[in-house]
Amino acid sequence: MIADGSKIVNVNHWLVEKGWAFPTHYNSAQPGEIDSINKLWASAKGGIKKSIVNRATNDMYGLAAGKAGESPAQTNNDKGKVVLPKMFRRLVGFKENPKGTATLTDFLALPTNKKDLVIDLAKFKTLSPAQRANPTAKNSGVPLKKLSTLVTDGNRLDPKPETLVFVEKPAVLKNSTGTVTSWNEQGVPVQKI
Repeated sequence: MIADGSKIVNVNHWLVEKGWAFPTHYNSAQPGEIDSINKLWASAKGGIKKSIVNRATNDMYGLAAGKAGESPAQTNNDKGKVVLPKMFRRLVGFKENPKGTATLTDFLALPTNKKDLVIDLAKFKTLSPAQRANPTAKNSGVPLKKLSTLVTDGNRLDPKPETLVFVEKPAVLKNSTGTVTSWNEQGVPVQKI
């Protein structure tokens, strides 16, 4: 949230409304939050929205990123394609270390990537708060899907990303001695600045 002088503006909502933020939803969000972001996305004009594609292609890998010192004209001339950031990151992982696989689909199916779980938004809205908070619990009844099963033709994500809810991995605190098991564990005091 920021104040623009006359009102308080939710920056995340503003970015989606202007088409500059890709709506990616997680199970920690409330259904109402997701609906408000999707409503803004549906009416968004400009930004990256007009460049979005459903296919993570090889020509996306290695694209020059904006660098300090570049003129705004260089940025304005970028007319490249945009894919769901999660798909782009998986494409980068595949291109940098395919781990013996020949396609992005095969790469996504590797055991290390099988933890990429999603829930269809319509189903997510029917879940209880406990199911939304812990969808991977044994016998939770949550209809989980593997991201790899939603990718077809080697690199195309068929459902629209705004209809998916990604399952977050639980947070784990670690310190120099290993995994912290309690949020109340005391560590070394931080020096005052």
